[in-house]
Amino acid sequence: MNFKTIFSVAVVALLSTVKAAPAVDIHDGYASLPVLNETYDVAKKGCSSVSANLYATKDKSKYVCLQLYMADREFKLITPKDGVCFYANDRAYCINSKYSNVEECSLASEKYNYNGCMNQLIKAPFNLSMRFRDFNTKEKIISSPIIDSKECKGNNGIFLFGDASTYACIFKESWIYDPVKRGVCVKVQSGNEKENTYCVYEENTSIKECIHDSESYDYRECAKKIVKLGEKVPYTINAYEFYDL
Repeated sequence: MNFKTIFSVAVVALLSTVKAAPAVDIHDGYASLPVLNETYDVAKKGCSSVSANLYATKDKSKYVCLQLYMADREFKLITPKDGVCFYANDRAYCINSKYSNVEECSLASEKYNYNGCMNQLIKAPFNLSMRFRDFNTKEKIISSPIIDSKECKGNNGIFLFGDASTYACIFKESWIYDPVKRGVCVKVQSGNEKENTYCVYEENTSIKECIHDSESYDYRECAKKIVKLGEKVPYTINAYEFYDL
């Protein structure tokens, strides 16, 4: 076989190899990676390197790397195909299992369990003070007075509690809602400070009369109950005069 023939065969073989090579996925390697077995410090450094935040338990024995998911970015480091995703405080996040060690939160683990993962983030052992919502439905993942209280207070709200079926969360607003079209607001004053407007945050509220889309919605009844619950907190809470209670 002469040199020209050898060279031709080599070129054909090379082209065949290139053609057969699979396309490289920019996300390849994330979902298939096992949970990290390195130290907390290594995980923190790695998580930071991809512009994400590492959250850990008090003893740092468990940690998760939460990375913002931006659907409009052409090159996303991690997507719902690669990791456990959810909404927290109205922003989409995915868990980067490359820098996490919670097996329930890794798609590659036999212990993977979406609800189990969320339970750990929302309750023990992480107890993160964020409003967690399902990635697909945007609905609450866990509903309870304890969780609603934590979400409310964690976002600078005032949590008003009567019992397990009678509680409300109110947030400070710069304007008053139309009670017929939007929801209920009240006046809140702390000591001698200036009076402020606070409105019901329905997602962390159980009082049916305060839920605008509920058949039981009644802004006057809601305002009455809010004022009554306000007697248990160190604030002065009053309804607006135009509610005509």
